[in-house]
Amino acid sequence: MENNIKKAELPTVFVGQVLFREANRRGESPVITEHTVTKVGRKYFDCTDIGGKILIKTLRHGNSFYSQFNFQMYRTMEEILDINEEISLYSDIRKVFSTYYNPKNKLSLAQLRNISGIIGITTINK
Repeated sequence: MENNIKKAELPTVFVGQVLFREANRRGESPVITEHTVTKVGRKYFDCTDIGGKILIKTLRHGNSFYSQFNFQMYRTMEEILDINEEISLYSDIRKVFSTYYNPKNKLSLAQLRNISGIIGITTINK
């Protein structure tokens, strides 16, 4: 009898793989660094220049008690850049649609209709 239940696909980590980490230090611009996987166990793996164990399942550091060890590893640099772009776009859009009316950011009715169509908002009174 076949088992039709699919197991959750865990991220594969192997020795020699290059992973990326974004280091955010107070008062400095973020720096993306490369780290090579040096050791892989059942639950954790180790990387060069990083103290402690990183969870294979989540690619996060296993020690949550200290903020300097609270970081995420990424498979590609593009993942980090995409996340940063997403945060930046949300911030810029939030500024335009803030709760305070700003005449400098006034959008035309046609622009507002296009935006509502893109994000899937339908109005009752058209």
